[in-house]
Amino acid sequence: TELGPPWSEIAPSIKARIAAGRQKQLAHRLGLTESGLSNYLSGKRRPPLPVIAGMADFFGVGVDTLLGRETGRPNPRLAAVIPTKPPEN
Repeated sequence: TELGPPWSEIAPSIKARIAAGRQKQLAHRLGLTESGLSNYLSGKRRPPLPVIAGMADFFGVGVDTLLGRETGRPNPRLAAVIPTKPPEN
């Protein structure tokens, strides 16, 4: 079950944040080749969590912000999986 937008919808907005010439710098910082990073930024492949966290660090934002999730608002997809109230006895 997806708990947020699919990676293929998120990747273009991340790619748009990278200034010209910084893709190589980001790839190096993440320990990736430029073509490997390109696969993630084009939405062809979904990056593992450490790569997502590294991208967030690179941009100086939290993972939720990077993934386009609004803070302070319940995620309806998450609420369907995890109840918001503890079960009553």
